[in-house]
Amino acid sequence: MFLSSQKSGGASGAIARASQTDLVTKGDLNKALSETKVEITKLVSGHIGFQTLIMIGTVLALVHQ
Repeated sequence: MFLSSQKSGGASGAIARASQTDLVTKGDLNKALSETKVEITKLVSGHIGFQTLIMIGTVLALVHQ
């Protein structure tokens, strides 16, 4: 079950190309993580603001009854 020299050369070439082009660096991960943190912060801030408005509206509605 050995590969022919042509097939083994093709397989090793494919592995070499994949390992050289598909590497993710620490910088890539840090950039993606910081972008995700910014998006999560925006989302949570928006939800907190919306919830605050709902609570203020509820309190005002109860006071004006």
